[in-house]
Formats: sequence, C-alpha cells, structure tokens
Amino acid sequence: MSVRSGQPGINGNEYGVLPIVAPRLEEQVKIVSVLLTADKEIENLQQKLDCLRQEKKALMQQLLTGKRRVTL
Repeated sequence: MSVRSGQPGINGNEYGVLPIVAPRLEEQVKIVSVLLTADKEIENLQQKLDCLRQEKKALMQQLLTGKRRVTL
C-alpha cells in the first residue's frame, strides 16, 4: 500500500488481498442468539415504556380537567 495525503479512495486491488477473519460458525450462532435475546428484551421494554407514557398522558389529562385531584 502506498502512502497518500488527503482522502484516499478505496482501491480493490489493495484491499482485496487482505484476509478477513471471522469467528467459527458455532460462535456466530451463539452471538446471534445473544443478540436476538437482547432485541426481544429491548422490544418488551419499549412496549412497557409506551404503555407508561400512555398512562402518564391519561393521568395528566385527568389532572388538567380536574377529574382527579392531587392529595398530599
């Protein structure tokens, strides 16, 4: 590879000979499993957050209309 100044372009000849290291298939499957579990957990938490936001919105509306009073 040559030394250049500025923004060099990607040259297929230069980068085509570089080896690409990837984990074994078993490890890739385990990684995917962990990430899918994390995605499901994030989705569940997002749904819970959406429900809580809706509940907050409803409570705020009740407070603003006077249907519900705050007691201290």
